[in-house]
Amino acid sequence: MPAPLIDLATAATAPYEAGPPHDTLARLAGRWQGTCETTFDPREPSESSAWTLQATLILAGRGLRIEYTGAAMGQPHAGELLLAFDGPAQEWRLPWIDSFHTGGSVMLHRGPLRDDGVIDALTHYDAGGETWGWRTRILPPEGDVLRILAFNIMPDGTELPALDVILARA
Repeated sequence: MPAPLIDLATAATAPYEAGPPHDTLARLAGRWQGTCETTFDPREPSESSAWTLQATLILAGRGLRIEYTGAAMGQPHAGELLLAFDGPAQEWRLPWIDSFHTGGSVMLHRGPLRDDGVIDALTHYDAGGETWGWRTRILPPEGDVLRILAFNIMPDGTELPALDVILARA
């Protein structure tokens, strides 16, 4: 007989001491709606699509599960990421998978704790025999507005705008 499912939001687990990173996660929790501007080529206009994002605290606030839907290249698009702070390493960890940008891979971002509350995490991927980068930057909400930026990083280190997501708390 399978084990019963538990509520990940309130699961009783070993004690931990919450800190400022966990407060950051709590501020991001909720339902958000808005638009995403996707840039495929900086010489061309960006593509705009409606986005809905649900951010749910898990494991008594240790992590945040983010699920989102939108569109890319005129097709439905969905993704998930888990946002957590690794206390011993003093860095953010952010595994991300979606139906458009990540292809068949899971992109694991890592980034240091910053004093300004911005979550700025970086990952790398291979494309055409070269190593590229992807930076995801989650800005602290300003009132009820959340902004997420992403940048594609060319093999020479040039960062190009990829996503500009502006959402309002729903």
